[in-house]
Amino acid sequence: MAQEIVQVEADADDAWDEGTNLTPAANSQYIGDSSGTDYDSLARFQLPNVAQGASISSAYLKTCCDGATSGTACAWEVWASDEDDASFPANHAAYAALTPTTAVVTWDGAGAWVKDTWYDSPDIATIIQEIVNREGWAANQHILLVVSDDGSDADAYRRGYAHNQDNDKAMKLEVNYTNVGGAPLMMNSYRRRRV
Repeated sequence: MAQEIVQVEADADDAWDEGTNLTPAANSQYIGDSSGTDYDSLARFQLPNVAQGASISSAYLKTCCDGATSGTACAWEVWASDEDDASFPANHAAYAALTPTTAVVTWDGAGAWVKDTWYDSPDIATIIQEIVNREGWAANQHILLVVSDDGSDADAYRRGYAHNQDNDKAMKLEVNYTNVGGAPLMMNSYRRRRV
């Protein structure tokens, strides 16, 4: 089994959306409910070595907290844009038009977050598997992940670093996988952020 840990690589590859506006290069990645507004968080990753049809054993979205938050019950869902080599949506309308994966992972009950501490999502292997099983998927393509609010309590939100705040603390994606034939491809590995 091989492991790939990749990170958001550009300011234009993460954003939050609050129902009417998509805000890239934002100061923080908001997830949840803030003052009655639901916030979704988007992050785009390149997977240099995960080939079409790879077997995904586990996967985790990793978020580094940029400010202590401990509002009540958070309720989120994680999904991906169901496409090959995903681009980042240009605006809210493009975000709203995305086709989500059939696989959706519930991420509920996030406890208090502490600044500069990393937090893992539940296992999102089913989401990554659905994407890499697509006929058009190939190593070195991109995946767009979304953490969307799913009925968080009032003012129950968490904040992660955006790339433009601190590129070393931007969201990461860990994928544990086995390619057909068992060996990682090691394609264009110089382009990923090593962590």
